[in-house]
Amino acid sequence: MSRIFISYAHEERPFVDALVRPLSRVYKEVWFDTEIRLGDQWWKEILDQISRCKIFLIVLSKDWMTSKVCKEEYDAAVKLGKKLLPVKVDDVELPDYLQDVQFLNIPNGVLNGDNLTELYAAINSISDEMAESQRRRTNRLRWLAGISVAALVTVVVMLGSSQSPRFQGQIAYISRPRDGVNQEVRLLQGGISGFIRNVLKQGPIRFSNVKASPNSKIAMSPDGKRIAFASQIQESDLQSINLNLYIFTIETGEIQQMTVDAGDNINPTWSPDGRQIAFATNRDGNWEIYRMNVDGSNLVNLTNDPQQDNFPAWSPGDGSYIAFMTDRDGNWEIYRMNTEGGNLKNLTANPSDDQMPAWSPDGKQIAFESNRLTQDLNPLDDLDPSVQTLNPCITASRDIGITDFDGRTVNWPVNRRDSDDRSPSWSPDGRYIVFSSDRRNGNDLYIAEVRTGFEDEEAVLLTEDQLEDDSFPIWQV
Repeated sequence: MSRIFISYAHEERPFVDALVRPLSRVYKEVWFDTEIRLGDQWWKEILDQISRCKIFLIVLSKDWMTSKVCKEEYDAAVKLGKKLLPVKVDDVELPDYLQDVQFLNIPNGVLNGDNLTELYAAINSISDEMAESQRRRTNRLRWLAGISVAALVTVVVMLGSSQSPRFQGQIAYISRPRDGVNQEVRLLQGGISGFIRNVLKQGPIRFSNVKASPNSKIAMSPDGKRIAFASQIQESDLQSINLNLYIFTIETGEIQQMTVDAGDNINPTWSPDGRQIAFATNRDGNWEIYRMNVDGSNLVNLTNDPQQDNFPAWSPGDGSYIAFMTDRDGNWEIYRMNTEGGNLKNLTANPSDDQMPAWSPDGKQIAFESNRLTQDLNPLDDLDPSVQTLNPCITASRDIGITDFDGRTVNWPVNRRDSDDRSPSWSPDGRYIVFSSDRRNGNDLYIAEVRTGFEDEEAVLLTEDQLEDDSFPIWQV
């Protein structure tokens, strides 16, 4: 970039030649027009050099004062806000437009050590002044930027506080139109990304190529980058009419088939290290819980029981346990076992149906859906009214319960008697639960805070498309 532009009348060319030599040794970017030319292209170059310079040095003489071109150069420099440095080389009075500009006097245009030193000092003074001005301008811009960022953060916080609902992490779920076809996996983003999508009314991210079965839950990998799901309509040469498991990589859109079997394979759950998946399958004639590596190898039957076992959920942390639901006691109960299938424990032990276990992030609690709060206990034996038996003629809705690690206590954070509240999943911080509910005559997702004495009317609606059913939410970082 040219730092010094020399404006002169052609009569002063010998002086300019003598001036440029010492200046170029100190200031490497010195430019002057070396030949007299005319035309638009020449003038365009002049204007370009003026725009790129920092200091507009004027060789002020009588000839410069009367030169039309020199005056046009000056006007262009002033318009662009360039710093002016007039150098008087003959006995000429300063024009009115230069009266307030500091100038340097070189009598008769004779350069010597003294006036060169003065010229260097004048140039350096202007440069220092410009540097200080730039520093102050930079500080002002930083200050304004800080104020702007603070204002933006305030606006975001204010708008974010009105975002309904607010959440961190991401929630994947299955959405299916009421016509029952073309179901797909969708992803709701929380935090700033979700806030921006809410403001722009972009809605959830839709993975239309992920045709997840609405009869199986999905599972998101611990790092939030992959989704395991069951499907019978994914394109594959090995696909049959049965449900098989697939892994969808969010970033690349790649879909990998994991199981190829004559039976159905559903309800996957990831190990905390992301290397294994447990799932339910009826390949043996009844529903069992299996475990395998993500690539499909090392397949192990963990339950191997003649009764029905389904909906496994792998514990967080060290991944030592798998919770699942089973009817081996005559009704659906939540059991816990180790990852080899041993050390079984019934965590619910209730004559009602308890299903769909979901571990809290700290591994100390398990949420589940249950009909025990609305399943009427009616005496069916008129001869012995003291006998309380579940009345199979009563249709019970489901609520969301939470039990501790050993199944000793149960709390009910979601208990609305007129709706089916199902398929709970914990927030990453363990403070909330997302679940599906038909309380608006169709399945939508809701968020509820986990605490004793919870007022269910405080549950926040998360999805609200009246033409679609949303189910099997999974909340992940």
